[in-house]
Amino acid sequence: MIKQGNLILDLFVLCLLFVSCKTSAFSQSDYQADIMDIGKQGTVIAKVWGIGKNIDLAKDNARKNAVHALLFKGFTSSLNVNSSDLRPILDNDIKNSNQEYFSKFFSDKGGYSKYVQCVNPNCTLEANDRIKIGKQYKVAITVTLYRDLLIKELESSGIKKKFGIN
Repeated sequence: MIKQGNLILDLFVLCLLFVSCKTSAFSQSDYQADIMDIGKQGTVIAKVWGIGKNIDLAKDNARKNAVHALLFKGFTSSLNVNSSDLRPILDNDIKNSNQEYFSKFFSDKGGYSKYVQCVNPNCTLEANDRIKIGKQYKVAITVTLYRDLLIKELESSGIKKKFGIN
């Protein structure tokens, strides 16, 4: 019985290690991004979630996730929004063929930050937009995304073809 108890304990510890490793890794595909409104002059207002070991890192990851959703994932919305506003700007083939560009773009000092801005001063959080998960935080922030400016940047960098040019 003792050996069976040790086996169960060992399996439990192994499961805990697996789960903690899974939640601590930042992934740019496991997040929620919802359009709240379509703004004027090529902007999108979105609520996006991010995870980090502290609230500030979670907010930074949420900003990255917002731009990532705009580029590659797209958005969900309960609003009556034109479906083209929900679709991503680029497809994953372009992401994969320009890995070096996007690696730099999404780095901590990368260009992504020019195209996302928190709606609230200092990215203040509502009480229900902050969840502690183990040793990490999951937060939701509402941001303005500068869609048209980002498209112009991608066109001038040669990542995206200009509209109407084959």
